[in-house]
Amino acid sequence: MSQPASETPMMRQFHDAKRQHPDKILFFRMGDFYEMFGDDAVKAAPILQIALTSRNKQQEGAIPMCGVPYRAYESYLNRLTAAGYKVAICEQTEDPAKAKGLVNREIVRIVTPGTTVSPELLPPDDNHYLVALLWQARPAGTGLARADLSTGELEITEFEESENSLCLDFLRQLQPSEVLLPEARTEGEAEFVQSVLELLKQLPKVGEQAVTIRSAYDFDTQTSRQRLLEHFGTLNLAGFGVEELARGIRAAGALLQYMGETQQCSLSHLTSIRQLRRSQTMPLDETTIRNLEIFETPTGQKRHTLFHVLNQCVTPMGARQLRQWLRYPLLDKGPLEARYDAIEEFQKQGRMRQELRQQLSQVQDLPRIAGRISLPVAGISDFLALRSSLEPLQLLPELLAPLSTPLLVEVGASFDPLNDLLTLLEQRLLPEPSLKLAEGGYIADGVSQELDDLRLLTTDSKEFLNRMLQQERERSGIASLKLGFNKVFGYYLEVSNAHKNRVPGHYLRKQTLTNGERYITQELKEFEEKILSAEERSVELEQALFAELRQEVLQQLGRLQESARKLAILDVLSGWAELALAANYVRPRLLETGHSRQLCLQASRHPVIEQLDLGEPFVPNDIDLEEEKRQVLLITGPNMAGKSTFMRQVALNVLMAQTGCFVAAASAEMTLVDRVFTRVGASDNLSQGQSTFMVEMNEAAAILNNASENSLIVLDEIGRGTSTFDGISIAWAIVEHLHELGSLTLCATHYHELTELAQQLAGVVNASVRIEEDGDRIVFLRRISPGEADKSYGVQVARLAGLPPLVIQRAQQILQTLEQAHTLGHVVQEVSPVYDHPIVHQEAATQESVNGSQLQLSLFAEDSWLVEELRALNLSQTTPLEALNLLHALQQRLQ
Repeated sequence: MSQPASETPMMRQFHDAKRQHPDKILFFRMGDFYEMFGDDAVKAAPILQIALTSRNKQQEGAIPMCGVPYRAYESYLNRLTAAGYKVAICEQTEDPAKAKGLVNREIVRIVTPGTTVSPELLPPDDNHYLVALLWQARPAGTGLARADLSTGELEITEFEESENSLCLDFLRQLQPSEVLLPEARTEGEAEFVQSVLELLKQLPKVGEQAVTIRSAYDFDTQTSRQRLLEHFGTLNLAGFGVEELARGIRAAGALLQYMGETQQCSLSHLTSIRQLRRSQTMPLDETTIRNLEIFETPTGQKRHTLFHVLNQCVTPMGARQLRQWLRYPLLDKGPLEARYDAIEEFQKQGRMRQELRQQLSQVQDLPRIAGRISLPVAGISDFLALRSSLEPLQLLPELLAPLSTPLLVEVGASFDPLNDLLTLLEQRLLPEPSLKLAEGGYIADGVSQELDDLRLLTTDSKEFLNRMLQQERERSGIASLKLGFNKVFGYYLEVSNAHKNRVPGHYLRKQTLTNGERYITQELKEFEEKILSAEERSVELEQALFAELRQEVLQQLGRLQESARKLAILDVLSGWAELALAANYVRPRLLETGHSRQLCLQASRHPVIEQLDLGEPFVPNDIDLEEEKRQVLLITGPNMAGKSTFMRQVALNVLMAQTGCFVAAASAEMTLVDRVFTRVGASDNLSQGQSTFMVEMNEAAAILNNASENSLIVLDEIGRGTSTFDGISIAWAIVEHLHELGSLTLCATHYHELTELAQQLAGVVNASVRIEEDGDRIVFLRRISPGEADKSYGVQVARLAGLPPLVIQRAQQILQTLEQAHTLGHVVQEVSPVYDHPIVHQEAATQESVNGSQLQLSLFAEDSWLVEELRALNLSQTTPLEALNLLHALQQRLQ
């Protein structure tokens, strides 16, 4: 913003602060308002829906301005950060009444999309991540750090150069509120920054505006490492298990620097740094998360998702823990069995479980309470929330004592109810304190003798004033004499006009009213000064005592966070026990490593759909896959019959099992899978210039390039977005590839020709969805049975969808014509069974083209009239001349 040649001292002060933070909207405190000037005002006014005015309206170069009340500024601040803007708060740092000249102002806080801790902007069941990301050339790879300032979590991980796509997918899953990137100094760094920016443009909840470019020095190796050591007060980072993660340390150091700058405090609630051990968890790509509707539906709804069904938590930290477990399913049998054991014990301990969940339901969001207490936004309400949340924890050690499974023993035996912290809060704060820090009225009696004396003086003042009023009435003889107070001249005595002539001589008149006059006395003035100084000193003392209390609580944040972590685990597992009993889930049996790959679910169900009222009971189905014998299941049947639902429920139950939850089935036996891949549904990506078929092929390529023999793959109608023969060819080749690879695969298709693969490949089996026909109508039985479907029933489904009868009738006629005129059987018979060599040698295979013109089904049989006329010709009654004339006529028509 340009500065006029002659500006006021206050505006110079504003411009000095603005120069320090040019990329932020400046909240400049002026009296009872935070004012915004220039471009800041122009940007903020429409977002905040407030009037945009101007300073020095009558002069040339008037400055746009707008303002918000300082007592209600948080709601306006939240709107700006939610819109992706950063805000710097420039506060008055001295009392204007005592200031000599211009009031001092300083930047006391910076709020950005990734550092906000406002409860109104933080979803209780999800983390609010700030991410720092860097790429380096030698050794090539990426470092990533993520922090949730509201909870105090700080985690790092690294990606090798070959894992760039995995890194971007990981970032996509995080949905960070803000991303820090170092300024690019090389061509490689510039390319990486651009790839991240392109990705963020595709994330509706993030956007390019949430990117903050920082100095490369903030990401310096030595500087970042030293910054972390000083923060945690350690000689090295080995105790945290991150000593060798050089790239991750660089990202974490930059993150810590940024949070310190914005919050301008010690960040004492960041008590640890943790490595994200990706090798121990299953990566879920964005496509699978979307297709299986794990966290939200395609329309963006949170209900009717797997998370919504499994979220039986009664605490916010439990819900966030569940989300983390769902995002990162486990690959190790041991921890999964420990969770299963805990669920089983909670099921058996019904009364204890209910009492535990009753106590947990009274606990508020402890990690975020701890976070707010450690930041400048701490208020009395945060300490009250902490105190009320600690009360139910006192019963937990006794409740948890009888538990015997390893995981619950580990949690229960060492559970810290923080009784000393509860005692401290009960002793220091009043039972029902004032919530206004600046006005006092929250420190308990007995904490400070001086405060008690001052309060006694304030309390006695009312009695003193009543006695004084009575004495003055008696002395003056004015029975209607009144005593009052205002902020202009303090306490006063009010006399009506009828008694003005009886006012004593020592009364000093201060104000004349229509109906009377107001006076003060020397005695009243001396008492007022004594009372007001006592009140002022009382507020100062309470604020000092509150600051002491805050420091004592901050020393216990590590204990508080550890207890909160254990509460979250208890919440998730006890909730799953409740769900398993209510929804009839069963414990999966996990087969040992080295066992033949297998997936067997008896009477499996879709955990989400079975809870919906769709007007018909949910029909369970079995699946039994095993490597080499029943490795690929080809499923045929009409649309709406339940193929996609069946495949999704299999994938969801596998994910539930590897999260540690019981599954929606009568029984379950399986080996662990390393990935779950899905290619389901039809969608385009117009912003990236990709058609539906291109999106489908991209997703299929990602599967084929990343799947292993230990993966579970779900393919729904692969190849349908192109011509018939192209689609069949692609689907055929993909199934062959996956069969050769060894992945357990479910593949739904309308290409009935693919069912021939069951005759050629030992591991391919056919299945279909059972249908009952009633004339031209069909009834979906939802049952998966062995063998292929005999037809697709597309016209019947179209009738169910409500297509006009004339369209249905015409479609049946065309279908009959096509079925008579075309067949793909001869093509299928000519396809060789499969590669005669392993996949690793496929480059030696030669491409063979089909002789003649490219095969492609046409919608109509162009020469069907010729067939009909020849079929109707009676040769026994046709003379040679008639036959020659007919042949000539047919030739003319064809030409």
